[in-house]
Amino acid sequence: MVSFRSSQKAVDLLFALNGAITNIRLYPPDSNIVASGIQRLYQAIADILETEESLEYAEAESKLLIQGDVLREKLQNADRVRAFKGIMAELGVNSIAFERGLGEDELKAFLEILAKPAEAFDTDGGLPGLVEKQGIFHVRVAEKVYVKSDGAKQQSTGPEGEQQHVSGPAAGLLADALKRIAGSGDEIFTDAKMEASLPDVFSQLVYAGEKKVVAMLLKRMEKALAHEDVAIRKSVAAIMSRVDEKLESTGHTGLRVELSKILSAWARFETEAVDAFEMVSGRTANLVRRLVKSGKRDQVARIIDSYDRIAREVPARNDAIQNIAQNMVQQLAEEELLDDLMAKTFKKTGQTGQESQKEDIDSLVSLGSKNMETLLDRLRDSNDMSERNRIIQTITQVGLQAAPHLLKRLEEDGPWYYTRNLVLLLGRLGNEGHLPALEKCLDSPDYRVQREAIKSIQAIGGQDAGRILNDKFEYVDEQLQPYVISVIGALQYEPAIPWLIDQVSSSPLVARRGNRDEIREKACEALGRMRAGQAISALDSIIRKKKFFGRKEPESVRSAAVRALAEIKR
Repeated sequence: MVSFRSSQKAVDLLFALNGAITNIRLYPPDSNIVASGIQRLYQAIADILETEESLEYAEAESKLLIQGDVLREKLQNADRVRAFKGIMAELGVNSIAFERGLGEDELKAFLEILAKPAEAFDTDGGLPGLVEKQGIFHVRVAEKVYVKSDGAKQQSTGPEGEQQHVSGPAAGLLADALKRIAGSGDEIFTDAKMEASLPDVFSQLVYAGEKKVVAMLLKRMEKALAHEDVAIRKSVAAIMSRVDEKLESTGHTGLRVELSKILSAWARFETEAVDAFEMVSGRTANLVRRLVKSGKRDQVARIIDSYDRIAREVPARNDAIQNIAQNMVQQLAEEELLDDLMAKTFKKTGQTGQESQKEDIDSLVSLGSKNMETLLDRLRDSNDMSERNRIIQTITQVGLQAAPHLLKRLEEDGPWYYTRNLVLLLGRLGNEGHLPALEKCLDSPDYRVQREAIKSIQAIGGQDAGRILNDKFEYVDEQLQPYVISVIGALQYEPAIPWLIDQVSSSPLVARRGNRDEIREKACEALGRMRAGQAISALDSIIRKKKFFGRKEPESVRSAAVRALAEIKR
């Protein structure tokens, strides 16, 4: 039973709820009155959901129930209660439940639906259908349904053919089914009658709010999915697939996600039940689409990852099963789903938790590896630096298989920042075979692309890396030349030692006069890093030599020569 304190809060909350609906009907959507009303209501609901899993209002025989308990008579006659019951009657609603996890945007969308005129609900699916289409997963509504009995209308509190409190013959059948399951082994799931009836039994339990029994059934089926008998595994998977179908029709997305987690874990280890695997995969793909479309992308990462692992597994446990997984992931990647996932992932960059961001990226990696062109198109077209960084993070996790796509894109024109990011990615993912492509980038007219190419060449490394930088020294932008020399030293490219000594000893060209001291300083450091004994004389000369009019070498060059000599002689 709900506590008196929570019950009173739930009653007080109705004033804010009635007011928020009225405000939406009377004022423009962007009105401060509308916004503040929704905020007050959201805070009141969130306060209750801190201690309750859900907050449910229901109506039975003209009485308002809160959390299943009839409100006492004095409160039944309160203005706010009567107004709320009037709204429920107007909309033909039997119950409204707000569940933990409800977001303010979800609440706003739900209130906007409630504020619609009554004729707006004369559609297939009615109010529950509108709620589901809006992707509102943390609000449950049930319509009043009328059925004929002896020529008169009688009110039923649930979908046609179901009752919230199962009674009569249906209750007996339900009790019998549960008794048989409880008293039997996993082979009960292969019984034809049980296999046919269990999805309906499960659906009735869900609608009646029998959470403990539902959890028990899920545990039993999860255990049976690990049975050594493939016939049992196949039957259970098929039952769960049909259960998912029923849950989809009634909008129980949260429970569908729980079901999918169990089935995804089973899919990772299934070796023989091909038909059942195909059935489950089809329904799972539909769930992924729904979750992404409605913004619940945080729920899909584990599902997509499970099927992606099956698709990439070498050797395959079962070729047919692997083909189904490959087709599923490939199909999802080639649909608009990848665009939707990217749009929703990058929409509020930096405003989500680290764990949520990781799951977003994991999903994009799985799908993006199958459709790299879509990721690269977005990288090219994006004007948001944060978004580009997230795409780069995603492609980096895809790995070496992205390299051929990067090479192809480097041959095309694009904004400098796009080319620079392609070069960055090739440096992270590539190997020495990709150095020639990076060498061409040193001829770019944009110094920022050149700088990224130098970094990427260093990241890949090898003797060819040092040779390329040595050969291209005169071609890179003047301001990057000291950096090139530092990288040559870091790469320990010893064939460049005579050339570096020449850079230390000779006067640079007039064209480089602005950075000549920095070039000589970096050349000294590079020689010291390589412990080039043949450079001792040149370095010593810098330390001792005086130039025209008795001036010494620049202090930065002289200090670099001192440090280099100490390194060499160490």
